[in-house]
Amino acid sequence: MFAFWDTRGTVETLIVCTHGLDKKTQKTPPQEIKKAEQMKRKHFGK
Repeated sequence: MFAFWDTRGTVETLIVCTHGLDKKTQKTPPQEIKKAEQMKRKHFGK
């Protein structure tokens, strides 16, 4: 599962889960990391 923390709030932290995958090996596919990073940038408006 890919997730990131949004700590912009003054009281609470929001944990945003982007997506998950069923890995067959120890190495995470680079395109899955890129996908999660794009979703994070979109969430923060960058």
